[in-house]
Amino acid sequence: MPRYYSGGGPTVDTVLAVLERSRGRCELCADELVGERGVRWSLHHRRGRDRRPDSHSVQNLMAVCGASNIEWCHGSIHGRRSEAQPNGWWLSRIAHQDPLRVPVLIDRGSQFVYFTADGRYAEHPPETP
Repeated sequence: MPRYYSGGGPTVDTVLAVLERSRGRCELCADELVGERGVRWSLHHRRGRDRRPDSHSVQNLMAVCGASNIEWCHGSIHGRRSEAQPNGWWLSRIAHQDPLRVPVLIDRGSQFVYFTADGRYAEHPPETP
């Protein structure tokens, strides 16, 4: 199991929930995440970090290989936003996109899923109350 940390970002429980959801694999390429967070892998914020309560939530975070915004899958997301947006990897802050309601392409492009607030994959977004 990869190492993790928390310091001003997601809580340790949130990091563990994202890793459990991803089965310890990069949610883009499905490669196993090894080593320490911030060195070999990271959590990508689908909608950039902001002051909204769900900024560091399970549904707004993806486990990806690459420690920075320029390496491996994490770098691909940041470097190719025209591809990242329709695949749910990059959400618009301006459009106020809700991470619970935007599907995400995972596992080497094999399926679209929704990330749930309790750390699961779902076929459909949650019902509106």
